[in-house]
Amino acid sequence: MLQRVRAFFQPSYGLLTWTLASIMALLVVTNVVESEWVEGFERMRIVALGGLVVAALFARWQALPAFIAHVLSLFMGLAWAIRFVPLDPRLDGQVDRWTDLLIRGIAAIRAAKTGERIEDYYLFSLAGLLLAWIFAYSSIWLLMRWRWNWRLVMLNGSLLMANLTYAIPKPIASFWLFLLVALLFLVTQTYAQRQHAWDAGFLEQQEWLSLRYLWAGVLACFSLVLMAALMPANITNAQLRIFGENLSRPIDFFLPDNGAIRADRGQQGVGNVVVPNGNGANFANNTVQLGGARSATNEVVLEVKAPSAEYWRSNAWDLYDGKGWQNTTGDIAWQVRRTSTRREALTPINPDDTLTQIDTNGREPFTQTIKLMQTRGDQQLPAATSPLTWSVPVLVQHTFIISDSETMLPNFADSAIYFNQGPANRDFEYSVVSLISNVDKQSLRSASTDYPPWLQRYLQLPDTQAMRNIGGLSRQLTTAAGAETAYDKAVALENYLRQMPYDDQIPAPPADADPIENFLFNLRRGYCDYFAGSMVLMLRAQGIPARWVQGYATGDYDADRQVYIVRDSIAHSWPEVYFMDYGWIRFEPTPAGYVTVPIRPDGPAQAEDNSENPDDIGPNAGQVQQPATDFDALQDLRENYQTTPIPTIEPQALPVDDAPPPVVERSPFWRWLAIICAIIGMVILLLWGLLQREFRGLRPAARAYGFIGLLARWAGLEQRAERTPQEFASELAKEMPGQRRTLRRLADAYTAEQYGSHVRLDPEEIENDRAMVSRTLWPRSISRGWRSIVKQMLRPRWRR
Repeated sequence: MLQRVRAFFQPSYGLLTWTLASIMALLVVTNVVESEWVEGFERMRIVALGGLVVAALFARWQALPAFIAHVLSLFMGLAWAIRFVPLDPRLDGQVDRWTDLLIRGIAAIRAAKTGERIEDYYLFSLAGLLLAWIFAYSSIWLLMRWRWNWRLVMLNGSLLMANLTYAIPKPIASFWLFLLVALLFLVTQTYAQRQHAWDAGFLEQQEWLSLRYLWAGVLACFSLVLMAALMPANITNAQLRIFGENLSRPIDFFLPDNGAIRADRGQQGVGNVVVPNGNGANFANNTVQLGGARSATNEVVLEVKAPSAEYWRSNAWDLYDGKGWQNTTGDIAWQVRRTSTRREALTPINPDDTLTQIDTNGREPFTQTIKLMQTRGDQQLPAATSPLTWSVPVLVQHTFIISDSETMLPNFADSAIYFNQGPANRDFEYSVVSLISNVDKQSLRSASTDYPPWLQRYLQLPDTQAMRNIGGLSRQLTTAAGAETAYDKAVALENYLRQMPYDDQIPAPPADADPIENFLFNLRRGYCDYFAGSMVLMLRAQGIPARWVQGYATGDYDADRQVYIVRDSIAHSWPEVYFMDYGWIRFEPTPAGYVTVPIRPDGPAQAEDNSENPDDIGPNAGQVQQPATDFDALQDLRENYQTTPIPTIEPQALPVDDAPPPVVERSPFWRWLAIICAIIGMVILLLWGLLQREFRGLRPAARAYGFIGLLARWAGLEQRAERTPQEFASELAKEMPGQRRTLRRLADAYTAEQYGSHVRLDPEEIENDRAMVSRTLWPRSISRGWRSIVKQMLRPRWRR
């Protein structure tokens, strides 16, 4: 009995190896089953188990040719999969089941030839079950016939990660179990290789060594997986970037030309950061990809004290690339200013400085005081649209207008993000005076459509068939509504979109589809990202500048505390449309319960005194004294400037003709170069320390001889046990003729030191000889090591 137990725990290509590899494959299949792609996949586990058993039998049967084994396995897998396809229960016999699927297959082939869609659920279920069999069979065959170890783990892990990428919900439990079993599998295979080397050298092994080794591996692997599982899962890229900045800050002081950069760098976290939508109190800065179901919490992110209900804008997006949105405002500012980094292209604004705005007709000052209820890793400060003044220092990401005198002037009407100059921590409070719109419908209808060049990037559309389809739908809708002006067209599209159902748990769009086109023509339900994006693209298709905006809806008003409670669950996106003389105007195409549709008067009205009835405006209306603003001066700004086009950015590339010469960001390069060099240096020091420890306590000749023997082994010139030191030196001299005398002296010194009684040796001379031989062996050792690594990674092992 003990012999059987001991045999089981021998980590060769036996029962233990098959068990661990089978569990890995079953966990991958389980991960697919738990993703609930389609009903019927729950039978994949039993089908995969059959493939694991058949593969083990065929792989162990060495006399069975591989081709015959694969053909037999395929037929057996097909029969086993058909056995578990959930066909009509009235089909009792196997012949009936085979006949039914054969008829369905013929029909599917005919449909494919005519270009029709194949929507046969039973055939799809059969294909999934058969793939489970092939995957399980291939895993064991590759392990036992081709001796795949690491590559088998990589194959299984890649399939599991691919499934996790697209699965909603994500089955995390099977992922952690797979990670644990994969580590144990690699531990056993490492021990098996060592054991093979020990057996080849006829070395005695302690009893139950394999069991003790396996037990130690279980403890180590379980500890690693447990620590990984307990690590925080919601760390944003912004927080990682701040951590990297703090880690590299001491190195900055030793780098050239960084003093000026450090002086005004302040707190970091305002770079090329990508934070997923709905990830706590964070938004992305540069890129957003449109995906599937939306996830959000009910945590409070903002508390806003304001005289009326508004939306709290955080960032704006201009470029649509067919998969999502990009914010190119920072890149344009970097091109125009020609700074060494994109962060230096941001404009610092001190408290109470006024941001000069243009097109301010139909707007009034609006003061809000906002308190952050969560730390914002993105450092974005939400506020009502068109801020004038801030109570805290901010960094503004905006474009520029070039005057007729070639003076570069900031265009704060084209601002995308407002960053806090310091950390945006929990309980951070700031006040903002914004210019909110109270314009009437008649004024918007009469607005000019002679747009300045800086608005051209808000007309950008990809040159795809999907955009042409969206443009055709847009023109069809506005024509049917009789809309002629830009405002009427926007209202017609807004009303059309609000008729679709709201659903924040939609599936992800197909990989080869445009997500907005898929939403408008196929899915026809979704959440704010899709409603807002659709309206922006349909307006652009008719030459109306619009942008996609992210932030938060109004929130719930707390009458006792006179504040709006803004939660993560109402993180929102909406379209803003530009009207000449009136600026960016908000529309609301999303039919969700938490949104508020803008209400505008039909025509201009006389100013009324609301001091006796402040509730006509909103909670706390009339209680905030607004600062005076020189609107005439703001309006003169747009009229006096002759604008010139600002470089337009296409996805992933800058225009060759318009883009300025590339600027090398020296600081990040040198900083990361220093970090990499420091890591390499620490690794070298660690290896050197281990070598010194290996030969500590030996006499000079023994230490030199042992070091040369170690390098020779690394170089593929290992000394055999039956050779004397002189014979080993002669063998090395054949590979290194120039070191023949040096090697002879080292061998004689070692022999004399070990067996001579009164021999005096010169330690300095021995060390010099060792150094001369080492300089010849080191390059060969390193070259052989790299060749071995590349060979193991790239060359398949075609073993029978």
